[in-house]
Amino acid sequence: MKYAITHCYTDHNKGDAAIIISTTQLIRNFDDHATINMFSTFGPNDEQFHYEHDFVKKFSDNMYPGIFYQPRPVIGKSDASRFLHLIWISLKFVILLISKNSFFQFLFFTKLEREGLKAFLSSDVIISKGGSYITSQNKSLRQSISLFSMLYPFLLAKRYGKKMYIFSQSLGPVVGKLNQWLTKKALSDVKKIFLREDVCLNEYDEIRDLRSPEAFEIIPDSAFYLLSNPEYSLHNLKFDIKKFNVGLTIVDHAFKYISDPEKKKEKIDLYKKALIDNIEYLVQEKNALVHIFPQVISNNSHLGHSDVRISREIENICAEMGYGEKVTYHYGDFNPMQLKNMYSKMDIFIGTRLHSVIFALSSNVPSINIAYHGTKSQGILKSLNGFKENVISIDEINTEVLKNRIDELLINKFNLRAVLQKENLRLNTELEIAINKILKGRE
Repeated sequence: MKYAITHCYTDHNKGDAAIIISTTQLIRNFDDHATINMFSTFGPNDEQFHYEHDFVKKFSDNMYPGIFYQPRPVIGKSDASRFLHLIWISLKFVILLISKNSFFQFLFFTKLEREGLKAFLSSDVIISKGGSYITSQNKSLRQSISLFSMLYPFLLAKRYGKKMYIFSQSLGPVVGKLNQWLTKKALSDVKKIFLREDVCLNEYDEIRDLRSPEAFEIIPDSAFYLLSNPEYSLHNLKFDIKKFNVGLTIVDHAFKYISDPEKKKEKIDLYKKALIDNIEYLVQEKNALVHIFPQVISNNSHLGHSDVRISREIENICAEMGYGEKVTYHYGDFNPMQLKNMYSKMDIFIGTRLHSVIFALSSNVPSINIAYHGTKSQGILKSLNGFKENVISIDEINTEVLKNRIDELLINKFNLRAVLQKENLRLNTELEIAINKILKGRE
């Protein structure tokens, strides 16, 4: 069969790359003749489309530009130029919804885009891959435009009567009546919504009211299924496994929902202090080697889209405190399989990036997640036996809260490793059952 996987983001977000790869692995494990076409979130002339899909492309038959992609400045770097590009993108994709006349495709779309549209519309199955991107945090125009761009592939599939699934996602929140109406309209004909956690259903009325209860099914995050390939898993980093090794990922969280600059700074400082104090505790009291890993190295400049700046900052602070030989930031453009291999060498893991924690947990490494977005962390770890309490909200973090959770993890780490061995078998089986339902048309 022919498959389309939509909403493919950058290789530089290793969790997103793992979601894409593991979805292809699930499909190919049960369909030896699968043709898998991937669709980016970037446009045909965007450098990120050409240079940030190098790894995930290895697992596809073709990579095409986005079905309604992110606008980029076309002249200079001004917001006005970006807005003009948005108008152009909106115009041609709205026309595509209105008219099936191929003349408009030749008029408005590049050759590569037309090839992508042909592949999309000739697919037997279209899968909106896992993640957490169908959301609007407020009623602003920017949020509404972003939501519409994420929903567009569903609208196009609906227009042409294509079979589409949501696979291993968190949905919501969707704030605003217009946004909620648009989301309901776009998702009304999705064959099945496989959610990766049930907390979003319980927390957000607008998600629960999208469809009847039988339209939803809860499955694990698809990245739990990431299978290592020896060709891609090797790396040059060496870890002394005789020592106590702690893995760490650090998101550059902006607390952008706090409007007061002083309160925002206070929250950021509290978050950093909790990390630094507990690194010091682990080094001083537990004789740990702390390894900071580059889970997200996206080129996007705004906070939250790259971990590089804050990881280097924390490493430098620890060096100034005299822990330079004990705390290391292993910067590099590692692929998800390499990172999973590295995380497997850790004794415990502390991650603000959810998928770094999933990589560790799926390698049977007891982990703590510092949650910063939506319900995904709470829902996913709640579904694992013994890990419900291992989520700390970034809004509630402080030195003592994190230290207490680390101490609990250390006390129970051997039991938790045994639990994870059983849980990972269960999670993989549930993902295989879910993908089989799609492949065999039982949903």
